[in-house]
Amino acid sequence: MRVRAGFLVIPVMAIATLVGGLPAGASIMPSRQGATAVGPVGPVGPVSPVSPARRLVDNVFNGASCTTQPDSPSITSACVAVGFFADGPTVDGLMESSFNGKWGGNIFGSIATVTEPIEVSCVPQADNIPTCVAVGEHYTNPRYPAQLVATGDANGFSPVAFRNPKGTRWSVLDDVSCASTTFCMLVGGAGTTRRTAHGLRYISHATAYRWTGSAMSRLSVPAPAHSRGAQLGGVSCASATSCVAVGNYTGAGGRSLPYSATWTSGSWKIRTARSIRGKGTTTFEAVSCTSPASCVAVGVAVRPGSTAFAERYAAGAWSVLRIAPRRRSAFYSVSCPAASACVAAGQSGTRSLIERWNGTRWLAQAVPVTAKPLTTDVLFHVSCVTPAICTAVGARHNPATRFTNHTLALGWNGSAWTVQKTFNQ
Repeated sequence: MRVRAGFLVIPVMAIATLVGGLPAGASIMPSRQGATAVGPVGPVGPVSPVSPARRLVDNVFNGASCTTQPDSPSITSACVAVGFFADGPTVDGLMESSFNGKWGGNIFGSIATVTEPIEVSCVPQADNIPTCVAVGEHYTNPRYPAQLVATGDANGFSPVAFRNPKGTRWSVLDDVSCASTTFCMLVGGAGTTRRTAHGLRYISHATAYRWTGSAMSRLSVPAPAHSRGAQLGGVSCASATSCVAVGNYTGAGGRSLPYSATWTSGSWKIRTARSIRGKGTTTFEAVSCTSPASCVAVGVAVRPGSTAFAERYAAGAWSVLRIAPRRRSAFYSVSCPAASACVAAGQSGTRSLIERWNGTRWLAQAVPVTAKPLTTDVLFHVSCVTPAICTAVGARHNPATRFTNHTLALGWNGSAWTVQKTFNQ
């Protein structure tokens, strides 16, 4: 469903086909596979690694969320990353956690034959490890995904919602932002299908939900004028009363255009975003807000070629920011730990891309080169605790061999990015 799936990492359904396909009547029973915390950081630490029973075909980090650890001041960054791994005939959810850059593995609670968490948002706890909400998709039918919501922490996740909205055939949740343990905003898309002369066509509309910590309620999201379909791919909540969501919609002329909406006073309102000049398609992938009136969103504009872009939301309007230009590039994530400090991550050609905004200009960052044979790589998410402490995650890949993705994590210490050793790398 997301633009980023077509750049490097094989879409989850292609992996499912490779490893044996999906049975039409796959079970929808949720399961939680727990683990015992054994890390060296007192009462908290990386969970014990859980090795899959069969050879991994692929393992990928889709999203990550990093916070502080209030009861352990020595832990300056506690991160939870989610994604998927292909294991024999199944595609399972993947979860790893890190404390100060030291990673441990666990298995995300899976549903049916294919489970893919896409993003996660965590909230620090005064006397415990951070609590998190993850969103994504799973498949009980080889053609149609169903949205997924799971709650948990570094010790594991448990699915709590895994059905399509009423009146839809398919659905996916692309992002989540939690302002507290009792307020999270979840966004994505859902819809029906139509058979055409060119094959099966997905008809989508944007979806949003509020999570209270124990229940999920669906919110009404307005569609842009004259749109043929819309989906929200990113959301950021500066508080429990203010969120900004971004994505894309198909206009009356068939072009994919940027889509933005703000949530205040309990309702959504469309905010017109800017298309990138000279490109046929402009798609928002992510957004990060430091206050209700200050956000930065990033994405990719294509045809001709592809180029990353960034826009700033201020005073109720969007404006395009001048970034350090790269060919064949895309931004998939952005994190703004301060109003004048943002980090955007994605891909340029076959290599990871990171740029930093200092409030005035964007500067390209030096990114470590991954070792052979995994010589291509991409970053799907970045999460910063402070301007000097960030973690970016994604995957590395062997271009000579299909389905050879391995998890990738990079850490920023204020002066340089370095590769962190993940359990599944």
